[in-house]
Amino acid sequence: MQKYQFSNVFWRKVREDMKMEILLEKKPLKQFKLYELTEDEMNINLDQVTQWSPDNEKIYKNISENGFADFICNKEYMIETYTNIVFDSEDITLMDNQLLQFKNLQLLRLNHNKIEIVQHLPQQLVELHLFNNPIITLNLLKHNLQYLGLGYCLLNDDAIQSISKFLPQLIGLDLAHNQLCDLEYSVEACKKMSNLKMLSLYGNPLVLMPQYFIYIVDNLLNLRNFDEQSFLDIKNRLEQAEKEKQAKKQEALRKQQEELELQQKLLADKNKKGGKPGKQPDPVIVQQPQVIIPIDEPKINLNDLRQFKITLKIQTLENLEGILLDKYTYPSMEQNSRLFQSKYIISTNLFGIELKTKEIQYETATIENELGRVDFEYCFEQLYNPDVEIRDAVEQGFLITVSVEEPKMYIAEDGEKKPVMGQDEFPEQQIRILGVCKITCDWLRGYNKQFNKKYRLFKEDTKTSAEHWFPLENEQDLIQNKMEMIQKEKEAELEEKKAQQALIDQKKEQSKGKGKDVKKKDDKKNVKKGKDEPVQKVVGQLDWEVDSRQYIYVNEKKVHRATDMLLAIALDLGY
Repeated sequence: MQKYQFSNVFWRKVREDMKMEILLEKKPLKQFKLYELTEDEMNINLDQVTQWSPDNEKIYKNISENGFADFICNKEYMIETYTNIVFDSEDITLMDNQLLQFKNLQLLRLNHNKIEIVQHLPQQLVELHLFNNPIITLNLLKHNLQYLGLGYCLLNDDAIQSISKFLPQLIGLDLAHNQLCDLEYSVEACKKMSNLKMLSLYGNPLVLMPQYFIYIVDNLLNLRNFDEQSFLDIKNRLEQAEKEKQAKKQEALRKQQEELELQQKLLADKNKKGGKPGKQPDPVIVQQPQVIIPIDEPKINLNDLRQFKITLKIQTLENLEGILLDKYTYPSMEQNSRLFQSKYIISTNLFGIELKTKEIQYETATIENELGRVDFEYCFEQLYNPDVEIRDAVEQGFLITVSVEEPKMYIAEDGEKKPVMGQDEFPEQQIRILGVCKITCDWLRGYNKQFNKKYRLFKEDTKTSAEHWFPLENEQDLIQNKMEMIQKEKEAELEEKKAQQALIDQKKEQSKGKGKDVKKKDDKKNVKKGKDEPVQKVVGQLDWEVDSRQYIYVNEKKVHRATDMLLAIALDLGY
């Protein structure tokens, strides 16, 4: 493990990149200039060495003027010279005590390493970047560090308390994408850092709380930048949202007041015309407008900081194919109708977490082609604690599966579709998946807490296709190149439907010639409208923007196509 210490990586870089094969421990008593060197003679890649420290340009110039002299090639000189060091992705596991010798070091960046303990900070250090390290312990002492970057480090709520205790002079703190779950606890720690101007907490489970931005704005008044946004812009946005909310409340109260006044007037007119003499109209209490609470003085229930609610509402906007059964032909249906119906099932998963399964029974499932009809809808609400498991699930998104459990059907000799009956004289059931879709939103940055959108369902096999969730950059070009293959697939499906219809027509013709008294089912008598009865259209929320994605490119031999079904999905995160 020793070769992955900070000091070992540093001296390896000096030897290999700066070409200092021999290094003295201390500076010599006298400086002896050797001779000037050309770029070829030095053999140092200046662009490469300045990437891990701009101070190398100064050392490079010194070597070119004096050669590899002893007063340059020694550890004491090198340690004194460096003020800025960047060792990203160097597999460093330990910040060893040699770091304390870098008396002039002001910026240290050790991102994407394997550091578990933060320790041995040089006294003059101003900025420390440790993003994406599996940090377990913050072994800190009192220090005047001004910026600390610890994003993607698996830190829990206790870490922010240690930071506020030992680094009270911090101006900037980045703790994005860690495991902070307690919003109140974290804010109280940040209050102890009176100079704090920049703070990033997005990506933590606590971001899922509906009062996230409001609580930050109310309690950390000195901030200038929060979650990579202007603090003032956030505050103005919240104030505007609160004004709009209160305006809607006032408008609702105004309408309510108008209705009450109208009722009072109608009652007075009625009493004047036909009421008993001297009888006064019943008193009507007019509700007064509520007082608007300004955003500067919000009243937050602390319970709202410990749980959040996911509200998911789903509607179908195009008709599902139904199965029409006749209770007169199948007497058992009247007593056991559920076994003869189509049962539609919507399964909702937040990746790795089962949310809810909704089953919808149809008395008769319509096959009418009514534009914008909402065949079914359901809504569920569920409370969650802001923990790491739910954060990771939300980050991956929701997976919606729509399937149908229905009787198995066959084409009878008379050409009609009939259910396959089991030994118990009830139809055998089968489950058919109609399609799947995935929905994602940028909740982990604290905004986009709700949205309405329409999604197309794709076939079931898209669940195993990574491209379904993360489109390729050149996906549309690839699909365009494969349009001929897609067209052939469509034509093959059309030919298969034609063949099935031809088989049905053939059996119908054969049944006509047999002279049998075949009892016809009047399946659609409950569905068809009379000639004089207007057909009522149930219009869905078609003003929502439709997800325009029609195809998913997987490879040259496989392209997923969207089904004809649309799901209107409304998501809300909060109370």
